[in-house]
Amino acid sequence: MVPAIVAQAAAVAERDRVGAIVYRIHQTSAMDGGPLHRHADVVIEAAADGPDLVKVRILRYFADGSEQSDAKKRDLERQLLTGQAKGGFAVPFDSRHTSEYDYIAGAGTVRFLSLRRDADHGDGAFTVDGAGHVTGMHYVPDVFPKYVNAGSVTDTRAEVLPGFWASVRNDQEYDGQYLFIKGHASVVTEMSGYRRYSSRAAAEAAVEAATL
Repeated sequence: MVPAIVAQAAAVAERDRVGAIVYRIHQTSAMDGGPLHRHADVVIEAAADGPDLVKVRILRYFADGSEQSDAKKRDLERQLLTGQAKGGFAVPFDSRHTSEYDYIAGAGTVRFLSLRRDADHGDGAFTVDGAGHVTGMHYVPDVFPKYVNAGSVTDTRAEVLPGFWASVRNDQEYDGQYLFIKGHASVVTEMSGYRRYSSRAAAEAAVEAATL
């Protein structure tokens, strides 16, 4: 049975997924292991229609200090749209996924344990304010990428528009090993500049024009 605090958070989150939104994403990533060092800095403008990412435009893409070509930018745009279409982390306060978790509810904090042990699920906890808004979440994925043996994800949420809550920062930390080489990777994603549009078409046009 889904606890009342989870049901409330899911209902509030569902209201937040309605409508066309444009926002900016700034992601920095670093991977260091033995002689291998990789760093990337990407700025993306994105449009969402409800829960679906419908258009992205890469405004800046640097990898290891070098600006990437337009072809690589377009390829990354396709990867982002294809990846989200396949799904992602099954959010435990999303009504579409509440049947996939067990919950231990406390005063403003909910622990969750996944019933499906795969790359789209994990174990962790999220915090909820008095109005049912999820303010943050921390979890450990059930399945890590190849060569990764430990890691965690922390998501911070806030009211980004009147009555509309969304993620404003996501931190991922991973440790791994390949043969005798140990490494660490981190990904920091910041979301900002949220703006609401009257339709999906208007949001997509704003991304195309990079008017945010």
